[in-house]
Amino acid sequence: MPESIEQYIRRKNIERFRQCLKTTIDEAERSALLRLLAEEESKLPVEEKSETARQPHAGPDGG
Repeated sequence: MPESIEQYIRRKNIERFRQCLKTTIDEAERSALLRLLAEEESKLPVEEKSETARQPHAGPDGG
């Protein structure tokens, strides 16, 4: 089944937030990104949640 535009945007937001977390060192910005990421992930269908849970939230040092 093709994904809806909302699912597509949500998935792209998650990718973007994870990318930003790899380079952001400011704690306030990291906190905001983690909150936004959690919000978007909570809206995913159950089958997508298990897939995104396997992708780590990288810290500013890349790990």
